[in-house]
Amino acid sequence: MLSYAFTNLRQDNYKNIATEQFDNLHNLLAAILSAGVSRQLKQGLYRKYINRKDNLTTVRGKIDITDSMQNFVAGRRILNCNYDELSENNLLNQILKTTSMIILRHADVDDRYKVALKKAMLFFANVDLINPSSIRWINVRLHRNNQTYQMFLGICRLILEDMLLTTDDGEYKLAEFIDDQKMSRLFEKFILEYYIKECPLSS
Repeated sequence: MLSYAFTNLRQDNYKNIATEQFDNLHNLLAAILSAGVSRQLKQGLYRKYINRKDNLTTVRGKIDITDSMQNFVAGRRILNCNYDELSENNLLNQILKTTSMIILRHADVDDRYKVALKKAMLFFANVDLINPSSIRWINVRLHRNNQTYQMFLGICRLILEDMLLTTDDGEYKLAEFIDDQKMSRLFEKFILEYYIKECPLSS
C-alpha cells in the first residue's frame, strides 16, 4: 500500500526493500528512509541561500555601516557584513533529520536498519533538529531543485503527524499503529495512485 501511496517507492532504488520481510511498520519506515536518504546523498543534499550577519575581517556582501562603526570605535578592526550563503541547514533537511532521529530511538527498529540510517545521518551534522510540532507543512515548497524530496516529506509527515505521541516527560515516541481515521486517508491515497498506475484512462 505504501508503494502505491508514495509512487517513488516503486523505483529501482527500492527493489531491495520490496524483497524483504518486515515484522513491523517501524522497520519498514526505517528501511525506506535509510535507502531514500542514501540515494539523495549521492545526488547531493538540497541547499538554499540563507541570510547571515557576521563580524568579518574582509568585506563580504553588504557592510552594515552602523555596526561596523561601533566596532571601530571599540577598537575592533572588523566589519559587520550581511551576506547570503548556500546551506544544507534548511527546513527540508531538518525534517528528514528530525524524523530519522525519532525512528532511530524506537525500540522496535532492528539494529541493521539503525546502522544504515545512522551512517546516512553522519552527513547531516550541520543540519539542526527541530520540534515536530513547529512544522508548518503548508509552507513547505517543492520546485525543480528539490522535487526529489517529495516522497521523503510524505513519509516524514506520515510519521510525525500520524504516528507521533508526546509523553509526560516531553520526549517523543511513535505509536504502534496509525489510528483508523488516518489509516483511511492513507488507504484512499493508495486507491487513487493504484488506479492512476494500473487503470489509466484510454485516450
